[in-house]
Amino acid sequence: MMWTVKAIFTDRRNGVAAVATGAADHNLVLMGLRSRPGWKALLVDELVLATPGGWSAERLEAFMVTAGAATVQVSPLIEEPAGAKAPTEIAARRAHPAGSGSWLTHAQAS
Repeated sequence: MMWTVKAIFTDRRNGVAAVATGAADHNLVLMGLRSRPGWKALLVDELVLATPGGWSAERLEAFMVTAGAATVQVSPLIEEPAGAKAPTEIAARRAHPAGSGSWLTHAQAS
């Protein structure tokens, strides 16, 4: 399952490093990391994590707290229906500046 996690670390450098190391130890896949300014000039790290079966929001929250997060918000990512995935991917590729090559025409034909 895929999750989106928003976290604020008291020691950001070590916290993010602990998440990356811990993710590998627990067979989690860190799909993305983005930092945004938050309240009182704190950085909010937004992570996308793919987890094996058996992971819940509570377990993921405990993992983040162990890694050094002071505050955590965990939400599951809702997957698109199987039939909608290909059209969404094509639309995303069209919107991307590099998405105007011949592969796009080939993807639409399939």
